[in-house]
Amino acid sequence: MGDWHFEKRTGRTVRSDASSILFLWKNWHVLYRLNPGRIRCEQVSEGIWSARGMGGAGHIHLIRCQASRDRGELEFFSMMSFMMMSFKMTTFLRFNRGSDGLLSYEGHAFCRFPRLLRPLHWFLRMLAGRATDYVYEIGGATAERLYAKDPADLEKLSGSEKRLYREMVDEESGATETVKHFTETSETPKGTERSDLETRIEALEARLGDGSDGLSIGEMKKAMAVYSSDPLMALVKNRTIVEHITRVMLESETDHQAGTRTLGPMIDLLAKDAPRMPSSIIALMRTVTHLGNVGGHAISSSDPRSKINLTEFTISMTATIRIVEWFFTERGLSCE
Repeated sequence: MGDWHFEKRTGRTVRSDASSILFLWKNWHVLYRLNPGRIRCEQVSEGIWSARGMGGAGHIHLIRCQASRDRGELEFFSMMSFMMMSFKMTTFLRFNRGSDGLLSYEGHAFCRFPRLLRPLHWFLRMLAGRATDYVYEIGGATAERLYAKDPADLEKLSGSEKRLYREMVDEESGATETVKHFTETSETPKGTERSDLETRIEALEARLGDGSDGLSIGEMKKAMAVYSSDPLMALVKNRTIVEHITRVMLESETDHQAGTRTLGPMIDLLAKDAPRMPSSIIALMRTVTHLGNVGGHAISSSDPRSKINLTEFTISMTATIRIVEWFFTERGLSCE
């Protein structure tokens, strides 16, 4: 029996602004200070927190933050412990502004527990579910109070925290021309797609160096570089990266050997025999494979059936980056 996982999705609709939600999500220690009780949290450094409560303890790392005045997504990676056993958790938090002006936010948490905790799976699922609901409940309520300028909460903020919050509010309202927190436009122009991809790759390289498990972050940089001169080859390079990850996961998560199997059948085996493989990652692997086949089976660059543009390449590269991020998180290398 291998490790097992738990997934939880939840959400709320709140009468708040994006500033209040983003401020709390980027400052977990403030959220729990304003809601003392079940969970205690301290900021270790910018983007890293130490938390303890509800039977568990560990560290939370902010991996990615993309936000505009109308929508945003933050990704967190946590190394936690329960009963002196460690487990990993990846969390995605998103918010969107509706036509009525209200903000809806949702969270998706994915926990991977060690097999020794399997006998307690029913208890851990209940505990993790309650903890997740609790966090989102107090998060939404606190964002509404901040938005309403609740004096009791504002008095508990330090001077620097008040300045940061005011900075976010002014930026969201347009009272300042400074763009620091809401760096994404509501509709990202296509001209920035490539630079956005390059930024994500650079962030990966900054966290992981040149990679591990035989996978080099430099290969993604090569795919970006070759796109201008040979877009079809860029798709093939992405396919090669995903093929390497698929081979590693097939041999570590199943009883199958990669051997001379081609990519499509290997993904099929992962989908069938690797229960811990997220369905979303399997779907992304298939996407990169199909687009890579367009590049690899093209008769010539002038073949109309093989024409691709930046949109197709962006789909392939975005999927590849997400697969690589997941892969390194799964291998326990996210926070290095």
